[in-house]
Amino acid sequence: MEARTPGGGSRALAGALALLTLAGLTACRAWPAEPPVPALITQATAASREDLELAVSQALGGAPVRLADDALTRESLLIIGRTAAHALNGVPLNGRELGRPQHFRLIQRGSRCLLLHLESGRARLLPHTRCRAARGR
Repeated sequence: MEARTPGGGSRALAGALALLTLAGLTACRAWPAEPPVPALITQATAASREDLELAVSQALGGAPVRLADDALTRESLLIIGRTAAHALNGVPLNGRELGRPQHFRLIQRGSRCLLLHLESGRARLLPHTRCRAARGR
């Protein structure tokens, strides 16, 4: 059974949908997505630090993270090393730490700031963070 609309039939509906689809495709071509660029945090606030620590923690499987207050304000690359477990007297429990450091890049896409985990390729939006393109990339 064919669906009909009052006064125009199914052909008018199909034509309207085709026109909207074509308009949508044309709009996508007219406004290409801006490529991401390395960025720096411009206004480090408690909320932006919380964004950053949460994004890093999530990328590391929920591990607790504490970052410097000025993280990603001078460089767009953040390198996180694994901390070795220590006994109460300060001696490492497992000997040599074999874990590899994890690399993160702050990027800007349009007006949004994202933290890209280079090892996984996953990016997380930092909604309370303001950034600008880094000079010299």
